[in-house]
Amino acid sequence: FARLLAVAYGEDGSLLKFGGDALLLWFSGDGHAVRAATAAHSMRATLRSIGRLDTTAGKVVLRMSSGVNSGSFHFFLVGESHRELIVAGPAASRTVLMESTANAGEILVSRDTAATLSARVLGEPKGEGILLKSGPTALSFQRDDLEVALSSIDISTGIPVTLREHLLSAATDPEHRNATVAFVHFDGVDKLVKNRGADVVAAGLDELITCIQRAAEQSGVTFLGTDIDHDGGKVILVAGAPNALGDDEGRMLITLRSILDAETAVPVRIGVNKGHVFAGDIGPAYRRTYTVMGDAVNLAARVMSMAVSGQILATGPVLDASSVAFNAVALEPFMVKGKKDPVHAFMVGHSTGSKPETVSREFPLVGRDAEMDAFRRALLELRGGHGSVIELVGNAGMGKT
Repeated sequence: FARLLAVAYGEDGSLLKFGGDALLLWFSGDGHAVRAATAAHSMRATLRSIGRLDTTAGKVVLRMSSGVNSGSFHFFLVGESHRELIVAGPAASRTVLMESTANAGEILVSRDTAATLSARVLGEPKGEGILLKSGPTALSFQRDDLEVALSSIDISTGIPVTLREHLLSAATDPEHRNATVAFVHFDGVDKLVKNRGADVVAAGLDELITCIQRAAEQSGVTFLGTDIDHDGGKVILVAGAPNALGDDEGRMLITLRSILDAETAVPVRIGVNKGHVFAGDIGPAYRRTYTVMGDAVNLAARVMSMAVSGQILATGPVLDASSVAFNAVALEPFMVKGKKDPVHAFMVGHSTGSKPETVSREFPLVGRDAEMDAFRRALLELRGGHGSVIELVGNAGMGKT
């Protein structure tokens, strides 16, 4: 990401969103379309030179697809406990369409973008766009060197509360851990912008994001961020990262039911999954973000794509591990991208209360004799009136709880 962003920023672009393994880049001012196409072409060339990696699982070759669109975009700054920047509307949807139509290794530009480029750099039409055949001639540009004193801006208001606490703790080591991930997708923005106007959309999105923030914070779930998508967008929620509080699955499902039951003006559909994720800060020093990545995250997004408006779909492991019981109806197994076997998911209804305790407490604790002795000694000293502090340190997921 550091190498790719250096290319984009070299064309006076800026990063709006990290979306898992995707980058949402913004170019404005004179020659913005040419600079965006140049950046896409140069980033692809850069990845071809640095994207062959030797790993413990063998050689991995990284490839990228790019979509470029030009036009008037809608930005919405909404929310209560933090202000979330949402990019949505017709121009955003066309950008997503270009990227999703492009195969790995391809750069697809919209016809609005193509109209500003030289015909010699354009290739064959594909879908509603045109493939970029070669890189445009780089343009010179004047950077805006106006500096704003950081003391005049409260930057923390643009960061979700849980992430704000994580960043202030200076705990920056990336890690692999178990987490529960949900995608809350909101739809119908394009039509709403056209028929009712951007102000109505802003009010609806503010209601929705505020509702999600309150529900997440009440249950200790992390509001990770939002991402661009067709005809709307998606909110990514995580339980278990950056902080593990226990019963990630139950807390997440309670949060999602609260969001759905609020019946906000902007409708939502939701998918949730659990599993191993990579959690940590990514990006160069000048533009970093905390995120979670991995197969468990991708599957949550795939499950969300199968949901209809007003529906929560969860994979079986989420429901099985939750301490809270929910009415659930099994769906017919379905195939998704990146999985060779069908996915089993359930439509999640309302809670039916806590599950009965079925876990035996008689199992021995194995391999922790020294640690338990330390606890016993501390308790004996406590009975004698001498207090102490014990710090238990270990990697995430190794059984500290």
